[in-house]
Amino acid sequence: NMEILLQSMNLDSMKELNSIKNTKQLFTENTKSMMESHLKEQEKKNENRKLKQAKQEAYRQEQEALRLQKEEEERIRKEKEEERIHKEKEKAEAEKKRGRNKTKFLKLKERSYEIRLKTTTIFVLMTMLLKLWKTWKSSFKV
Repeated sequence: NMEILLQSMNLDSMKELNSIKNTKQLFTENTKSMMESHLKEQEKKNENRKLKQAKQEAYRQEQEALRLQKEEEERIRKEKEEERIHKEKEKAEAEKKRGRNKTKFLKLKERSYEIRLKTTTIFVLMTMLLKLWKTWKSSFKV
């Protein structure tokens, strides 16, 4: 009887032990699965972070390139402006050396243009006045 009882207890213990082993195995598998999914999630987050960082770096480099290009364009523009100013100064100095004859010539040229303009204006007005006179005169002939 005792043996049967011991065997029965032993059998119950074995069942319990198997149940514990099964539970432990399920727990281990669940834990392993959770860890794998957690690692995949972390890996995905890391990839996204790296991609975001790469995009930010590319944007920063693009902005830096644009800034450098603008600086270069500004430098070239300034050089051209300085060169133009320098040429104008040289031109002004050369004109000074030539004397005031050039300015007198320009004033005379400007004055002759004004005279031509006034003469043309007077001629046009006289022509219009003549036409008006003819029109007025012809109105009395009726």
